[in-house]
Formats: sequence, C-alpha cells, structure tokens
Amino acid sequence: MRNILLTSFILACTFVNGNSQDNIKLGIRGGLGISNQYWQYIQPQFEWVSGKKENQKGFELYLTSEVPLTNYLSLKPEFGIIEKGFYSDPINRDITSAGGSFEKNTVETINLSLNILAKLQLPFKSKIRPYVLSGLKLDHLIEVNDWLFTVNGNLIDDYHDFIFSDYKEIISSGLVGFGIEWNDYISFEYQYNFSFMSSTENNSIQVTDRYQGITVGVMFLRTNKDSGM
Repeated sequence: MRNILLTSFILACTFVNGNSQDNIKLGIRGGLGISNQYWQYIQPQFEWVSGKKENQKGFELYLTSEVPLTNYLSLKPEFGIIEKGFYSDPINRDITSAGGSFEKNTVETINLSLNILAKLQLPFKSKIRPYVLSGLKLDHLIEVNDWLFTVNGNLIDDYHDFIFSDYKEIISSGLVGFGIEWNDYISFEYQYNFSFMSSTENNSIQVTDRYQGITVGVMFLRTNKDSGM
C-alpha cells in the first residue's frame, strides 16, 4: 500500500510536468501540530467511551512539489509521513482495581500520507505573497503506539482490538489551509485536516480524526520543461 501512495505521487508529478509550460518546484515541508479523534459507538455498552478525545502533539514531514497551471493557480502533490494521536481514558476502566497499572496514556499513529492540493496565489506583486490551499489527503497507517497497561507482569495495548485492527488500508480526508511565501522559495503554512468518513471498517463504531499543523517549507530545486533543470 505504501508503494501505491508513492507511485501515485510520482505519477502526479510526471503528469503535471508533461502538461505544464513553466517551472516545477521541488522541496521539503515539515512542522508540528495537534490532533484528536472523535468516536461514536453504535453498541450501547460502549456509549460511555464515545465522544471527542483530548489533543495530542504530532509532526509531519513531506517531500513537496508545485506545478503552475496558471499565473496564480498551482497543483501541489506531497508525499511523506504524519504523526497523529489523542489522549483518552482507557476502555478497560477496571484495570487498577484488578491490580494493573498504566504505563502510557496517549495514543500515537504514524501514517504514510499523500496530499493532492490546489494552491491559489493571491495577486500580490511583492516578495511576500499569501495563498490558500484546498485538497485531498490519503493516509495509510503503518505504526500504532497504543495506550499501554500492565496486568500480572504482562504489557497489554488497550485500543488495538477495538479500533486499529479494523483500520482501513487507505483513509481519505479533506485539507484546507493558508500560508505566506517569501521570494518564491520559503513558505510558512497552516493546514487543517478533517475526516469526512470513518477510518475503521468496524460497524460498531465510527472513528474520525482531525489534525492541524504549522509548517515551514523550502523549495530547493526548480526544473524547467525546456532546459531540463
């Protein structure tokens, strides 16, 4: 699945390269953010654990590209990793009364991520130019650092069987954001990522997540259709 996301990124760059008349910019973008999840259990016995989870810190790092379609509109494919997560009370509430102890009370997920964004540059004739973003994010879960507790010397993860064992191979969500760009090379960006469908195939619960982050981007390479670089 990770190969599919990477191949999609390469094909998107190749396609727009063949159809663009101007420079393609390549670079990196990274930064920090916060995320959470919202759970809605269908089964009444788990209704008490439904609701919004507390925010957890995370990060994101992308290989990013930008291909101009018009003077102000660009296509912006990105491929990288993003850490999301949340803080929540445990599902197994009776652990401490049974002699168990909690080792970790947060959950972090590491995802391969493909962003396909449209970037609209506002018509400012200066070195500092604002822009807005909108598009689609595709995530593939590769690692979970779960809520952990110890019972009789055994380390147990709390959420795996309830949530992550049924995670979808590809999780699609929306992206919006805005930023400022300096001298066509350095950018400061805010993005808000929101789910519009459940992340799990488990019919007993609906899981959606949200992520918002602030990043810095640097474009270090510019290719040209006529010259090749």
